[in-house]
Amino acid sequence: MDFLLSIYKWLSDGLNFVLPIALVVVGFFFFFVTKGVQFRLFKVGIKNLLSGDATKSLDKTNISPVQAFMTGLASRVGIGNIAGVASAIVLGGPGAVFWMWFAALLGMASAFAESSLAQLYKTKNSEGQFVGGPAFYIAQGLKLPVVGVIFSICLAFTYGFAFNSIQANQIANTLHSAFDVDTRTTAIVVTAMTAIVIFGSLKAVSNASSGLVIVMSILYIFIGIAVLVVNYDRIIPALETVFANAFNLDAGLGALFGTTIAYGIKRGLFSNEAGMGSAPNIAATASTKHPAEQGLVQMIGVCFDTFIICTFSALIILTTGIYGDGKYDNAALTTQSAVVSLGDWAAIAMSIIIFLFAFTSIIGNFAYALSGLKYFTQNKYVRFLFTIGVCAIVYIGSVSSPKAVWDAADLAMAIMTLLNLVAIVFLWKQVKLIIDDYKRQLHKKDLDPEYEIEFNSDLYPVLRDKIYHQSIWSRKLDENADDGIHKTTGYKLFGHNDTENHR
Repeated sequence: MDFLLSIYKWLSDGLNFVLPIALVVVGFFFFFVTKGVQFRLFKVGIKNLLSGDATKSLDKTNISPVQAFMTGLASRVGIGNIAGVASAIVLGGPGAVFWMWFAALLGMASAFAESSLAQLYKTKNSEGQFVGGPAFYIAQGLKLPVVGVIFSICLAFTYGFAFNSIQANQIANTLHSAFDVDTRTTAIVVTAMTAIVIFGSLKAVSNASSGLVIVMSILYIFIGIAVLVVNYDRIIPALETVFANAFNLDAGLGALFGTTIAYGIKRGLFSNEAGMGSAPNIAATASTKHPAEQGLVQMIGVCFDTFIICTFSALIILTTGIYGDGKYDNAALTTQSAVVSLGDWAAIAMSIIIFLFAFTSIIGNFAYALSGLKYFTQNKYVRFLFTIGVCAIVYIGSVSSPKAVWDAADLAMAIMTLLNLVAIVFLWKQVKLIIDDYKRQLHKKDLDPEYEIEFNSDLYPVLRDKIYHQSIWSRKLDENADDGIHKTTGYKLFGHNDTENHR
């Protein structure tokens, strides 16, 4: 056992060292590949997200772009936004906040790449639902199905069991601390609520996520604004502290500087999940006309998570100044900072917010885990058993410490992320093709507002899947259409309708 633990620690330490570096390098890489998509097409992404078409699915089976955005946001916006920011400030100092922002800017390009690829390589199951994600573009784009299996195992375990155990534990501990609610009572209630939602369809999960994300985000932003109003004279000094400490080389000849960067980048990138390979699984389920559309939508999600929610957390903590006392950490530091500024009622409000953040993460995590499961099978009985297992782990996580599961999840999550980063780098030509095609059509739409932007893989033979099936984005070309895109006569669907069979 000691030998196995030493091997685990060696792997975990090595991957935790490599991972932040890899995330930054890949973020820079796709910044150049996409020519700064996070800046050049940010307004387009916002416009697409707010358009009426984004709320509509192209069919009755699959979810809309907005539903995919909300489900992805439900997983991104979680306890990490409250506890993760506090932990980064305690361990890395106020300067860590700057590096969280830096990480988010880079991560937006990676998020665009992975979610666009998920759309490009998505397929349909026997029920007509879109499925996809890193496991699919690893298997089809890189022709490495075994690696796709490894990724999907890590995804299903990490999000279905490990992360949900931790989220449930945070709910139980928060309610016990604030209201002295017995953890077993919380376990029963949270497990029942989880079961009601996740035993439904993916649309039910998305609808629940959409409503709760809006409620919890508004509540948390309200708390943040209230704290900043009370501490308005400390906002500028707090921001000055962030920038001053971000580049502070005085302490320990740069040792503190290195810690600040490491924790800022690590917490930032893992908070917004850009590059992890999680968001692409829900991005693939959206019904869209062009792969780039969902890439832009998920890119906006990274921005909202870090620059809005995480920034509010940082300012709540930094404007009160109690982070230097060493008495509080994680969610307790954020909660106590709100209490110091607003009074005891803030403890109740923060408990409700933490509950909503954690519960929506459970729902969003299940959607991701289910995507990993669907890579193996579409069997409804397997899904039923898996769903029961998720409910069981929610109960277990509520009444016990999730440390052992979290330790195992760290390794699975690191493997999952590195596999995804390597995959999207090797598929960079496809990413460039997608964004170039989208920009070309945006230009046509500027000239003709009636022009319909649609992707057509028939124009790009390099995208044809040579192993499994022809691309879902294939159309029957209309010879009279402009580039075969402006007018189409319909989809040429797959050659099969069952992901399980073709594997």
